[in-house]
Amino acid sequence: MTNNPKEETRFHVSIDDDNFAVDLVNELARAFLAASDTRGQACSSYAIQETLLLYGIKDTEDTSLPGGKLWNRFPEYVQEILSPLVYSKYIKTASTSSSAAIKRPIYRSRKGNTFNDWVYNWASCMIPQVKDKKAHTLFEACERIFKYDLQMCLYLLPYILHYVVLDCSEETTREVVDEVLAVLKHTEKSNGREQHDSSDFRHLSTQTLYSILDHLAKWSRLRLASQSQQRHTAGKKSKGLLCMCNSPDGFSINLSMNA
Repeated sequence: MTNNPKEETRFHVSIDDDNFAVDLVNELARAFLAASDTRGQACSSYAIQETLLLYGIKDTEDTSLPGGKLWNRFPEYVQEILSPLVYSKYIKTASTSSSAAIKRPIYRSRKGNTFNDWVYNWASCMIPQVKDKKAHTLFEACERIFKYDLQMCLYLLPYILHYVVLDCSEETTREVVDEVLAVLKHTEKSNGREQHDSSDFRHLSTQTLYSILDHLAKWSRLRLASQSQQRHTAGKKSKGLLCMCNSPDGFSINLSMNA
């Protein structure tokens, strides 16, 4: 497993893209194989089970069906992992923690004083803010893996954020902006001792943030371009992202970096 947030991943404009479904399942299969204990493997199994159900992916003789077409795109070793999970009955246990109780911004707080904790808790706090039903179901199914597999969390975090800003309240917009600013302000500090103690944390967090901003900029451009015939609707649905990008607090770095 790698903690490098700059590792190349394919960009998809929507979770409804078949290519996204294939890439996600392959990533889930990787997490399943990488699990170091039964708990991590169980969380991966549950996520795979729910993802296969959500996309209708299964081994079927009728390869004209969407689910059959997707199934045939996986290598044989992945199909072997998926087969028993098509009809498995894993159940998600109730969570004992509440994201509402976590202090914001999370970055460098008690719940975000390491890179792994920050990424995990930020992603977990944002998932309840996703209003798209399919996206919310998908991210919620995968959330339990995040604690055991950082790469899985880093893979989905940009998509979680882009579905959050797709239709978010002013309060949620403020939370995302504050989180971004917390990272950027920490990056600007150059105190020698602090730089020595937390340079890896700062570097990884900054790279993760820039990857997310790059993802959001690409998504915004493609979404607006594809809806050029419906400018009024596109503007309304992208309100959250446009609001953040025009924030007076400096979030315009999203646009200036990717112009």
